[in-house]
Amino acid sequence: MADIDLKELFQQKQREFGTEGSGITRFENDFVSAVNYATSRISRQADLETRIAKVTKPEGDVDLSDEYDDVLSDLVTLRLIQFGHRMRDKDFDTREIRETMDRRIDSIRQSILNQAVESDTDNTSDFVGLGAGTGGVSTGGENA
Repeated sequence: MADIDLKELFQQKQREFGTEGSGITRFENDFVSAVNYATSRISRQADLETRIAKVTKPEGDVDLSDEYDDVLSDLVTLRLIQFGHRMRDKDFDTREIRETMDRRIDSIRQSILNQAVESDTDNTSDFVGLGAGTGGVSTGGENA
């Protein structure tokens, strides 16, 4: 799993919003702000142990697995629209994205949690911590 390539995402958004060439400075600044908004929201809602670092320009990598690039991309799109940018696709409907975003971010949290559980090879400590597997537990009865 690789990180998300910010330059590729920026170029994708330029095509979607038709900003190649004119108005690039404003779009670039708004894109950076949108990415930072999106990564902050993902970090917070997915309860990531390590927060995703802020970006200062539309290049480099975002420290989030590329399997979640669709969530980041959609959050950036929503934020750019809030900033007043217009998409080339006039029929683009943000309603479904807005309605499903919380669930999609929660799926990132759940996926990361599942990966942590799968990589945990010390299963005996889990059981000991719950009091299982110790045998001969005294309850303070006659034999105690």
